[in-house]
Order: sequence, then C-alpha cells, then structure tokens
Amino acid sequence: MPTTNEKIRDALLRYFHFVETLTDRQLRQLEKVLMESVNDINDQITRLGLAGTNLNVWERTRLLTLREEIEKVLVATTFRMSDQIEDNFRQIAFTMTDEVNNILRASIPKDLIVMFNAVPLAQVIEFIDAPTGGLLWRDRMIQRYKSLLIPMDNIISRGIMQGWSVPQMVKEFKTLVGNEWKKGSWEQIIRTEVVRIGNAVNLATYKQNSDIIKGVQWLATLDFKTCFVCASLDGKFWELGTFDLYIPAHPRCRCILTPVTKSWRELGFDVDELPPGTRASMNGQVPSTMNYNQWFGTQSAFFQRNWLGNKRYELWKNGKLEFEDFLDSKKLLKQPK
Repeated sequence: MPTTNEKIRDALLRYFHFVETLTDRQLRQLEKVLMESVNDINDQITRLGLAGTNLNVWERTRLLTLREEIEKVLVATTFRMSDQIEDNFRQIAFTMTDEVNNILRASIPKDLIVMFNAVPLAQVIEFIDAPTGGLLWRDRMIQRYKSLLIPMDNIISRGIMQGWSVPQMVKEFKTLVGNEWKKGSWEQIIRTEVVRIGNAVNLATYKQNSDIIKGVQWLATLDFKTCFVCASLDGKFWELGTFDLYIPAHPRCRCILTPVTKSWRELGFDVDELPPGTRASMNGQVPSTMNYNQWFGTQSAFFQRNWLGNKRYELWKNGKLEFEDFLDSKKLLKQPK
C-alpha cells in the first residue's frame, strides 16, 4: 500500500503531465498567431501599392519603407502572443494552487483532520511576473521578435535587388518565420516559465502548510533528455527551511518539487494508538522512488555511453566517477533573498 508521500508524489507527477499537454496546445495556438503575422506583412506590402510581379524604380523606393511597417506588425504580434501567454500562465498558476491543495487533502489519512492553507492570490500573481535569469518572460519575447528584423531587412534588400514579386517575398518571410519557430526559442521560454511558475506555487503551498510538511524532494524525468545537473539532484531531500535552489535549474528543465510530510510522531501523535494501516501510511519517510542514478544503472550500455560520452562512461564504468561528481554546485542557481 503506498504511503502518503508516495500518493502525493504520484498525483503531482500526473498533474504536471496534464499541464504539459495544456502547454502543447498553447504552443500550437501561438505558432498559428506567429505565422499569421506574415499575412499581415503581405497586407502591408499591398497597402503600400507594391503588388504585381515586377517592381519599378518608384515601387522599389517605397519598398524601402517597409521595415517600419514590418516592425509594427511584429510588435503587435508579440503583444498578442504575450496576452495569450499571460492568460495561460494565470490559468495554470491559479489552477495549480487549488490542485496542490486538493492532492494534499486527498492523500492525507482521514484520521488526520487538517485545514490546508492556500497561497495568497497576490503572491501567485507575483510568481507569474517574476524574472528568470534577470529577464521577465515578456522581455524575452521582445528579444525574439527583434531577432527577426535584420533577416527580414535582408529579404527586402534581396527582393529589391533581384526584382522579386510580392508572392516571392511573402514566401521568403513565411520560411523565415517558420524556421524561427522551429528553432524552439519561443517554446523554450514558455516551457521553462510553466515549470518555474508551477514549482513556485507548489513550494509556497508547502511553506504555507509547514505544520504538516517538513521538506521537499527533487524529482527529475527518467529519460535521455535529462541533464547531468538534474540527474544528480534527482531524489535528494531538503528540510523545508533549507531549500534554496532555483527551479527550473536551466531552460527547458522538467523537474518538480514534491512535498514530504511529517510523521505521526512528528505531528505529536502516539503512533501505538493508531491502526496499523494508518500508522504505516503517514511514516514521514521520503518516497522510495527509483532515482536517476538507479534507473541509469538499468539501461543498456549503448544508452549509458551516449548519455555520458565515451570518456565519462569509461570512468563511471570503472568506478572512478560517481553520479554526484556530475553536480557542479557553481552552476546551481540560488533563490533570490
């Protein structure tokens, strides 16, 4: 029978997976908005009277003013995307607040009557607007649109020099914007922020209920994409007041913090007077989940060598390198004081 902490861990993992599916849907919507900006650029070219297959000298001169119009389109598109992103972040954050409390309430034995405290709404909003690595997510979005300006200038210049038609130029714009999306920079911003906001809400919830929760455990994803840092942190436990790391640990980090509840004795109950099943469920132990180190040891030599690289693999295989050696404390971000 799973313990309370194991129930909480498994429920949180399921919920974060659900949040990932919501993020996938949001990304598809944002990609559509970004690609629609090319149609708006086409409209601007047409409005400037630059239709037709051959541009004369006068039309080419007018085309030089197109950069300003393109920037206006990209600014408007960025703000439109940012509004959608903020709405989704708010939905995730507010839903996460309720869901974490529901998970805690459902996992705690019925013998323990507890009122869980929710994170204040104002604090949740602060999490959404908090900077990551010194920059707000909105600023990162602006950086992405600005990165398109110079390539678009180049398209305009080539189009003028080579006498491109408007459809030719629009096709180049679509290719540029499509390739920019495929680079994953926009996706990286959003996925990283979702993990940051979700874990910030969770950690604040744990602190709000420190009478029940004594600490947190770091959980990484058991697959090839997990980095050395997160693999080394996987399964580690911190007392609630001592955890000071920043999560996500890096862009696209998929790790989560799961709570560890106090035992019956730590809550002041005489365990000998409780039914055996109830006594065992609330044991205050860190969930005995398989960590990345243990999971890695069950994988094929091909997988291990590819993940570690040849040199590290030989050192690890010969017992000269431990998993903890992968963890460079200098690379760990600390929470702001």
